[in-house]
Amino acid sequence: MPAWKWLLCCLALLLTACVNGYKLPAQENITHFAIKEGKAIAQSENFAYVFYLPTPEDRQYYLSYQTFLENYLTKTGRQELYFDVIDNQVKARIEMSFDSNQLNEGDIEALTKNYKARRNSFNKELTVAFTFNGQVLKLSKHKNLALEPQYQLGRPIALKIMQQRSLSAVGEGLVILASPLLPFVMMYGCATGPC
Repeated sequence: MPAWKWLLCCLALLLTACVNGYKLPAQENITHFAIKEGKAIAQSENFAYVFYLPTPEDRQYYLSYQTFLENYLTKTGRQELYFDVIDNQVKARIEMSFDSNQLNEGDIEALTKNYKARRNSFNKELTVAFTFNGQVLKLSKHKNLALEPQYQLGRPIALKIMQQRSLSAVGEGLVILASPLLPFVMMYGCATGPC
């Protein structure tokens, strides 16, 4: 095998080795949930999604979410939970929709004013969204995060995961260093063999 092909193979191997993060499924079920020691933990079979609440603003935001659930959970029509994951950082987005025909004017005003509800014009839904930032940890490596049976949910919550992977600084550096060489490697390959 020519030297330039070995170089490309080694470069590809280095770049793929530099990708960070766990491989997560596209859909998963949250089976346990708890708030302990300044963090909210959502647990699936293999992963713990940890959302830290370090500042008073974070705790206040979470308390507003709890108040929202206490007042409006029974009135929600559709609930969706999305996790956007880049490397091991996760951004949870919880969306709850209401049929505006099922709500009174006071509820609509409170949802709009207190929770910035958006009205969907084509199907008359009112949607409230909450977002939380955290990280993904593999339970097999972080056994201390495994939640006790008392935190098991009565019914698992379906989760949709959108995962993006980024290159580490080493991988990005290799791409920057190798990119000027690509035209020369291509020209050499075309000059010495079929393109």
